[in-house]
Amino acid sequence: MSCINKGLDAWMPTYLIAERGINLKAVGYVTPIPFMASFLSTAVCGWIMNKYFDRVEQYMIGICAVMTAVFLYLMYNAETLFWVVVFQCGVYFFKACILGSAVAIVLKIVTGNIAGSATMIVNMGGQVAGFISPVVMGYLVSVFNGSFNAVFYYLIGAASVCALSAFLIPERKEAMLDLGEGSEE
Repeated sequence: MSCINKGLDAWMPTYLIAERGINLKAVGYVTPIPFMASFLSTAVCGWIMNKYFDRVEQYMIGICAVMTAVFLYLMYNAETLFWVVVFQCGVYFFKACILGSAVAIVLKIVTGNIAGSATMIVNMGGQVAGFISPVVMGYLVSVFNGSFNAVFYYLIGAASVCALSAFLIPERKEAMLDLGEGSEE
């Protein structure tokens, strides 16, 4: 999901200017709008995950990844700037839900002294993806003569891999696993 997160953050203004013909001033006005959907997502998805997806968080992540792919497709095929931004809000809502859930699921499974290290490994993976994705997207734009078609297929593919990966996570039987050294019983 971090591929989508950082990729869109880096390339969406360029896409709006190059492909949609929006001037820089208009891009400046519409770019922050999807971040409001991201804010809303972080405010409600934790509650939804705990209330309806306790111990089966992977299904919420998978559903949100599918919805991210759907909204990416709709965003790319939208006819007007209004619909591009509306569908982009959907992308940002569902991807923010996944990013928060990915950290939360680790903290629900792993406790004790290694919880911080486990969370940092997840974060490191996201940072690596965030570094690689804009480079991949730039390469795709240059290889396909300035077209963003391959970029959006790449992003939809990343969301699909996320969904598939989430649905392959086995259900947990126990509430948590304490792997910390020196834990008291």
